[in-house]
Amino acid sequence: KARKAFADSRAFAKGNVDALTASYGAASQGLGAVRDQSLAFAQARIQTNLAAAQSLTTAKSVSEVLDVQHAFAKGAIEAYGAQFAKLSETLTGAFNGATKPIGERARAVYASVVPGR
Repeated sequence: KARKAFADSRAFAKGNVDALTASYGAASQGLGAVRDQSLAFAQARIQTNLAAAQSLTTAKSVSEVLDVQHAFAKGAIEAYGAQFAKLSETLTGAFNGATKPIGERARAVYASVVPGR
């Protein structure tokens, strides 16, 4: 009986470690995606900013400067809004992926402890 209890205890601990490992892997993958998206966005913004600065240096009138500035501001607002939505989606997916193995493990433990589950 003691051997069975020990074996059950080891299996329980292994299940917990496996759930934590899977959770860590999902979180790491999600944060890697956030990093990659952020770096790509920053690089794109730098290029856009440089292009806008170049356009400003070649503007021949105040009206052209205002047009360039207006287009730049509008594009920046749209780009940051889209990036925020993309990062929110990625972070939500990362959170869900990271918590899923732990939630599944918690449900399995609960089912093993509470009769009739």
